[in-house]
Amino acid sequence: MKSYKLITVLFAVTLFISGCADKNGVDEYNKPAEYWYENIVDAITAYQLDKADDFYVSLQSEHSRSPLLESATLILAQAHENSEENLLAEFYYDEYIKRYATQQNLEYYKFKKIDASFKHIKSANRNQKLIHETIEDAKEFVQMYPNSIYNPMVKTVQARLEMTRFLINENIASLYERLDKPKAAKIYRKKNEDSWIISSDLTLPEKTYIEMIFE
Repeated sequence: MKSYKLITVLFAVTLFISGCADKNGVDEYNKPAEYWYENIVDAITAYQLDKADDFYVSLQSEHSRSPLLESATLILAQAHENSEENLLAEFYYDEYIKRYATQQNLEYYKFKKIDASFKHIKSANRNQKLIHETIEDAKEFVQMYPNSIYNPMVKTVQARLEMTRFLINENIASLYERLDKPKAAKIYRKKNEDSWIISSDLTLPEKTYIEMIFE
């Protein structure tokens, strides 16, 4: 839940500092950009990413035009990726792309965002929206960068997620058939009609379909 809370705070129009207490319990605010940046770096070094995120909120809200924000955004993306907190890594990469990416590095950071999104998907049923968004991001990436060195990895992500989505639809359709609801089953089977995947080519193992795709 922390991940969603942070994202909501960072995007709030009326963002205001409510955290970041010092050792005496006094709220800290109205500090130089260098102060917040140094605290971000120190918190990351101490493996305290929650605190680093809080300091980032303070830096962003008090110094929205500081050149230090670019570096802070990137190091937090990398820190969360290294800690396998991929939803937050994706968020920070997305922030970096929107605010700071150049023509020279945009391709790389778009790839990093797709990779972080893919790594965050642990449950097919709970992450259906993210699966769809990541597929679309992968398609856009291949179209935008047809000769990219990252295309083999991006296409692999796309293929795995498309198989996942196909199997989700097939699983739901089968469930509706067992519940004697053929109309509902038909809706989900129709979603797979335009897919390049052929259901007869897929052999479902005893483990769940999501385990089959990601292992």
